[in-house]
Amino acid sequence: MFYLFGFLLKIFQGYVLFLYMDIFDPFKYFPVSSPLVGKVPAQPQNFWIVAGTGQSDLTPLNAFDQALFTAGIGHLNLIQYSSIVPYTSKILPLPVQIKPGSRTGAILAIANGVHNELISAGIAIGNVLNQYYLVFEGHLKGSKEELVEKLRGMLIEGLSIRDADVSQDLFIKIQQLHVKQSFGCAIVAIVFDPTSYS
Repeated sequence: MFYLFGFLLKIFQGYVLFLYMDIFDPFKYFPVSSPLVGKVPAQPQNFWIVAGTGQSDLTPLNAFDQALFTAGIGHLNLIQYSSIVPYTSKILPLPVQIKPGSRTGAILAIANGVHNELISAGIAIGNVLNQYYLVFEGHLKGSKEELVEKLRGMLIEGLSIRDADVSQDLFIKIQQLHVKQSFGCAIVAIVFDPTSYS
């Protein structure tokens, strides 16, 4: 009898789960659409790369704010992007002058630390079959040399699964900081020019 009860209970639980999945099926809850034919998502045509550090005796957020400020992007509303740069994008030698408060896409590497720690943040960029650039962001408590090796390994693995050339020259940018105050932050960022989307 006990085994029969357990068997029936499992059937009941499965039925309830089926009903739950059926009730909360998103394709029944939301209107279903189709891809818009001929519409091409906007891509940024220009970007620049910045780095900065900040320290504070108040909070980690103050240190992060100072790092953004020293990198020249502390006046922007940054939108975190995942790690792809369009192949047609071009790097700018100088940052674009953008009005404060503008929404700006960025790929960010952020390292946070406390007093007397050595922290490093960085990015590594590789070419994927002349179709796009793959970016890996990294951070650690340690030297820039350690982070270079870590990023190199991360990027090579990312390139290899995409059948891209892993022997190519890789671009790596690192920002290191030995924290002297209570809190420290180091950042490296790819910042997309919001005026250049097409």
